[in-house]
Amino acid sequence: MNVKNIDINLRVGQTILVKGKPATINKIEYHERTGEIELKTSAGPRKALTFQLLLQDQLEGDPAERYR
Repeated sequence: MNVKNIDINLRVGQTILVKGKPATINKIEYHERTGEIELKTSAGPRKALTFQLLLQDQLEGDPAERYR
């Protein structure tokens, strides 16, 4: 089965599993420079995704310029 679209709904106060143990989401941060979404949980900080979000305006130009 090929998935074409996925929606992830996360909210502060939601309980998730971290390494098989329940943890509560305390804060959700989006880092605009890196495109990462980080969850601050009762079990410590966790990345929400194993990839980074790429915004439309980041598609233009030299990708190396993003890190200079």
